[in-house]
Amino acid sequence: MCISLFASAVDSLFGQFGLTEIILIIFAVLLAGKEILTVVDWYKNRGKNRFKAEEALEKQQEQMAEIIELQKSQKAEMKSMNDKIEMLITSDKNDIKAWIVDKYHEVMEKEAIDTYELDLLERRYQDYKQEGGNSYIEELVLEMRKLHKTKKK
Repeated sequence: MCISLFASAVDSLFGQFGLTEIILIIFAVLLAGKEILTVVDWYKNRGKNRFKAEEALEKQQEQMAEIIELQKSQKAEMKSMNDKIEMLITSDKNDIKAWIVDKYHEVMEKEAIDTYELDLLERRYQDYKQEGGNSYIEELVLEMRKLHKTKKK
């Protein structure tokens, strides 16, 4: 049945069109089919590319979030380190201040300072000033500079 229906359609086709026209129609149908497949592939690839782009964007956003979290963590660590450094500077400044006061009482009692003590005093005083020290210590250092200089025994 199917074969006879096909044979009848072919006879009808050859009755209306010549061989050249039938070949052109087949060629036109095949060309149209190829173009339809090209358009379908283009849409499929466009969807894949859009999906890949969205996936890449999500990955970048995740990486940025990780970087931001890492920066926050580093910022907290740096603040903690800065606080500790400030505490150490304050402690060192207070140690130097106490040393200079002790040295002041010692040399004022002797009414003289040896060159080694004076050199050490100047170095410690410079450290004290660099660390932000600014008190009566400057007056003590000025008084010790005026004392009689002796050589280390």
